[in-house]
Amino acid sequence: MRVVYPTLIEKSDDIYLVFVPDLMIYTEGRDLPKAIEMARDAISLKCLSIEDSKKEIPEPSNYEKVIDLAKDIHKGENFDYTKGIITMIDADLTRYRKKLDKKMVRKNLTIPGWMNAEAKRLNLNISRVLQEALEERFHALN
Repeated sequence: MRVVYPTLIEKSDDIYLVFVPDLMIYTEGRDLPKAIEMARDAISLKCLSIEDSKKEIPEPSNYEKVIDLAKDIHKGENFDYTKGIITMIDADLTRYRKKLDKKMVRKNLTIPGWMNAEAKRLNLNISRVLQEALEERFHALN
């Protein structure tokens, strides 16, 4: 399941502050790409939390409603999220849930005998080495 929410991003000093009014989420990033990444992460976490509590994930508002909501919430404050970037941020909840799944799965592995002997000699955990290699490969492909 994919969701998309209007998001307000405003630069403040040396960071970008992020606000997703429909979900009442605040986050930040050191630069714009990191702020967008953090927004996507926060949206995913919030929506999964809502799903897990058996509640309905809110429908996204339009830009006008989001701006009005942000102004109402921050009325009287010096900081105005509506003066920065107003954009849509998407999140793939299915992919994010899979990423959070830490359940271990048993897999059979075949390696040459010399590798097994060398791993034992070096006291290496073959499962851990394989996990690290797969994570490195996944990052290279994304």
